Amino acid sequence: MAAVDDSSDTGATPPPPAAEPKADEKPLAMPDQQPRWADPVFRFGLGAGFALLAVGIACYATSLIASTVSILIICSGLGIILGAFGSTAVINYKGFVIAGVAAISVALLFVVSNEMRESLLRIEIDGEVSGARLELHGDNPFPGADHGRRFEFYVLGRSVAGDRQRFALYVTLPEDAGNAERRTIEFECIPGTAILSQIGSGGTLHWSLDAKNGLLKNVEGRSIPSGPCVDAGGDRRMNVGLDLIGSAHAQDGNIPQLLADLDSDSATIRRDARDKLAAMGQAAVVPMMEHWEAQPDNYRVALGISVALTEFLRNHKRDRKAVSALLTEAHLRLLAAAAGDADRSLRIYASEFLYDLGDKRVVPIATALFPRASDDGRYQLIFVISGAVPELDAGERQALEGTLEGWQGTVGQDTSTLISDVLADLAR
Repeated sequence: MAAVDDSSDTGATPPPPAAEPKADEKPLAMPDQQPRWADPVFRFGLGAGFALLAVGIACYATSLIASTVSILIICSGLGIILGAFGSTAVINYKGFVIAGVAAISVALLFVVSNEMRESLLRIEIDGEVSGARLELHGDNPFPGADHGRRFEFYVLGRSVAGDRQRFALYVTLPEDAGNAERRTIEFECIPGTAILSQIGSGGTLHWSLDAKNGLLKNVEGRSIPSGPCVDAGGDRRMNVGLDLIGSAHAQDGNIPQLLADLDSDSATIRRDARDKLAAMGQAAVVPMMEHWEAQPDNYRVALGISVALTEFLRNHKRDRKAVSALLTEAHLRLLAAAAGDADRSLRIYASEFLYDLGDKRVVPIATALFPRASDDGRYQLIFVISGAVPELDAGERQALEGTLEGWQGTVGQDTSTLISDVLADLAR
């Protein structure tokens, strides 16, 4: 039997012996596994996330914007907060974690906002609407349907320009509503947020008409803000200005037709007539007042002419002296009576025009109307008088001061405060 040589070459190389560490050599340090809470990237992400979370909750609670967008903002804030905590992990380029989450949130917000622009909002209006005619306007009339005891309107998201846009609801009451002179209720300058906050929610916006008190209420029973647009800025009313159509009418001299349109059953036609008469300016002042004199008890005519005069003078205050020269004392009596009227829309438009006009002839007229007016009417009459104070001479100022002091104890708090302000102006 042959002997085996254990030391023979088998083709395998034995492993080298392990090197012993030197006495002064330290082992490789492991990465820090503890979260770095003081890292500026983490703090920035956490702050941004909580800020978005707070804004989203506030918007959702107050209905400032659509609930869908509010929830998306909340989710984006939570996502950035989670991303901030993720950035504390032991990875390179941790800032990209928050940046990526933020970019995705912005992209989602853009996608949802774009989808909302194509969504429809259904507005249902019930209450005292039986037999009435309702028209809802933005920049253009919105389509709607009469279902007897309720009205439906549909608003497309992209037709709402934003929360600065204003809406108007025109209500024409039936013939047998009790007061033929007040057959129209106009809710103007409804804020855009009243509609914009519900677009994309998938639900129905419910409003209720209280025709007796002239109120529009939401589902919680609170009054929806509305009323004459008194802001002199560019957003005061929808589609008001010197449009080409108005200029064409001014050139054609078609004032009689526009005056007739003020009494139309269509709110759209009435509104268009007011805008075009306002665009004509001084050329339409005397025809409008003569038309009003011929039918002083026609509410639509009174309101339409008051609106047209106010809209014109808002943008042409330098022309107030020229306009004043066109008005007779009879015209001023009509306007002053409207300023003290029980109807809020008529009262506010007429008083704004007379205040801007600043014609001192209105002071004795308003003084004579004051005792018979309601407290709201008295307030507006004092407001009208205050616009003419700069035009009064010393004797007229002294006489007015005595009259106002005699009224101060007979009026409400707001009117009394306004009287005090006018007395202060007289004392200067």
